Amino acid sequence: MTWLLFSGCSLIAFSPAVIIFILFIAKSSQLVVLSVGSSFFWLCSVLLSSTTWLIFLHLRSEYLFILFYSVLIQESMRIVFYTLFLKAERRGFTQGVSTLLFSPLKSTSAYNRLDRTQTEPEKRRERVMDYFSSALAIGLGFGVTHAMIMYGSILAHASGKGNLMSEACGNISVFVLSAIMAVAFTIMHVFLSLCAFDALCSKKWIDLIWKFGIVVAAHLIISLLTLLNQRGGSCIASIVLVYAVLLGMGVYTFRVVYSSLSLVQKLAAAIN
Repeated sequence: MTWLLFSGCSLIAFSPAVIIFILFIAKSSQLVVLSVGSSFFWLCSVLLSSTTWLIFLHLRSEYLFILFYSVLIQESMRIVFYTLFLKAERRGFTQGVSTLLFSPLKSTSAYNRLDRTQTEPEKRRERVMDYFSSALAIGLGFGVTHAMIMYGSILAHASGKGNLMSEACGNISVFVLSAIMAVAFTIMHVFLSLCAFDALCSKKWIDLIWKFGIVVAAHLIISLLTLLNQRGGSCIASIVLVYAVLLGMGVYTFRVVYSSLSLVQKLAAAIN
């Protein structure tokens, strides 16, 4: 099991992200830029976490503290990137993402005619779709970079001779287990970005706090569940619990997106 294991684990870990990128992100140059930019911000969060890990020697074995601190840093970087995105959006740099594919088209007369013929409800709905498509691109950038950095070094050894079994489950390969976790974290970052964007767009502080609190809590819980993959734990329990939390987060994310689009439809009906 050399290249067969390598190719199989690669497909498990990265094929969902590739599909999302081809179907939703690659069609827009703006969304590609957002994905690359969010990747850089995630790398900055890892740099800060690693610097703290190097400075405080006595905390290197304290996995709970490291996970908690790293999650807070990542979510703080998510807030920083969204703040920059909203400032750019207010200046008109990111408008029309869901309607036209490339930003240079905005200067054409065809775009201007389209913009003038749109009604106010259509513009409101397009604005919400712009937000969520941008959040999807940002989340994918976070997730893919997370998977490549955390799993890429492990995957590089999958093409060699032999296999390596997990300490928690002697009958499951470390490469397969890591691939399953990599795709889970990729999808998790997409869900968290959609929910975080909805939270940061809240006008009331109480809504912002509890909505973003759900984002941080979900990220922290999934990260803590990976500790079950250590010696003495159960990787089966880890996989089941991680995907159970991920399923719950997916239901919540669907509710957030659906309620936002439903609100736009209600506004459109009220205006008409």
